[in-house]
Amino acid sequence: MTEEARPGSVEPGREASLERNRGAAQRIVRHHGRLLAGLEERSLELAAAPEAGWSDARRALLAYVDEEILPHARGEETTLYRRAAELPGLALLVHSLRLEHLRIGELREAVGRAVPPVEAASLARALLELFRLHAEKENVYVVAALADDGATDLESLLGELHERSRPDGRVLDVRHLPPAERHRLIFATWEGLAPGDSFLLVNDHDPVPLYYQLSAERPGRFTWDVVEAGPTVWRVRLGRSAE
Repeated sequence: MTEEARPGSVEPGREASLERNRGAAQRIVRHHGRLLAGLEERSLELAAAPEAGWSDARRALLAYVDEEILPHARGEETTLYRRAAELPGLALLVHSLRLEHLRIGELREAVGRAVPPVEAASLARALLELFRLHAEKENVYVVAALADDGATDLESLLGELHERSRPDGRVLDVRHLPPAERHRLIFATWEGLAPGDSFLLVNDHDPVPLYYQLSAERPGRFTWDVVEAGPTVWRVRLGRSAE
């Protein structure tokens, strides 16, 4: 005869599953804290930068957003958010969090366009505070709900999140360069790639003329994957074909 579960007790298998979920949830929360600390550090450096060095501080902040914050956001949408939207009462919250991801991207672009240093620093502060509130809502509502849901394998979702949010690697942002320098730097960067490697090209207009030039001069030797197509920013993963 099997022993009946005591009232209020949790089956051992389910308790073990919830324990793994709690461990995964703690790691997600810690990672959010690290992302926030990195963004705050770069925001403060931009605010304190002298006039002669503020553009370098801005580039550092933009690179951090491009290589850490935005890849993590994209990974969340196809892992944590996808599952959370299926849980009771979370669909609208998840929708609002997706919209905040768009706003984070918009503020990143605004920081990149800002000319007076004080405007760039102010926009960076707004970006920081938005991300702070955004991460808090994720931790308190989304991550906690997933951790407490016995049908969710948060450990597996976390592994998938890490896979999907890997930084894009090398990022070449040419938006702040004079037009005459852009193609020279892009071609030099491409020539320096090993077969199978790539970099993320960021531009403020459609780089399709570059695609046609590569097709004419280096046919079959490059890869071209559009990541984002306007209207204010274009991102293309440009690579050297495996040989």
